[in-house]
Amino acid sequence: MNKTNVIIAVRDTDLRLSLDLMLRDEPYLNVLGTASTLESTFGLTRVERPDLILLEQAMSNRPTEEMLKVIKDHSPNSKVILLGNSTDQEPLACKSRADAYLQIGGAPESLRSTIKNLITKDSETTQVKE
Repeated sequence: MNKTNVIIAVRDTDLRLSLDLMLRDEPYLNVLGTASTLESTFGLTRVERPDLILLEQAMSNRPTEEMLKVIKDHSPNSKVILLGNSTDQEPLACKSRADAYLQIGGAPESLRSTIKNLITKDSETTQVKE
């Protein structure tokens, strides 16, 4: 299995470092880098073209739809997991082109299974196209 390239875009230092450590231990993931501002997220995404981006919804004062549009414009094939503080934000996240939504502070296993599901779904789509 090829490794999935990931960018972690989280403003909170402790959360960003925790996610970084957790994901670097996963044999199927390759953390390309981390970002603590929206501008650095845009730059990293444009240069690296990751397979997956973990994006904190509160990264900026910009509307969620606008953040996701810019990210998808820079890297249209990237999957985005939006990380937020409230479950009532999930419908807006999915409407805004996020591929998944997770609540910050949830169980680590929930993040792992969401990532695996996105990777599996993406590889199945790729196989169908071939």
